[in-house]
Amino acid sequence: MGSWKSRLNSGELLLFSSHEPEVAEHIQGVVLVISKSEKRALIERSKQAS
Repeated sequence: MGSWKSRLNSGELLLFSSHEPEVAEHIQGVVLVISKSEKRALIERSKQAS
């Protein structure tokens, strides 16, 4: 399993998470692209949930 993040030239954040099954030929994964304002909103929401 792997994950990484990268900032795009547009300022958006690219988040990637994957899972590589032992016997599969392909990696399965998810990519999210979020803006700075969306990132702030997620952080605020997680603080409120705590």
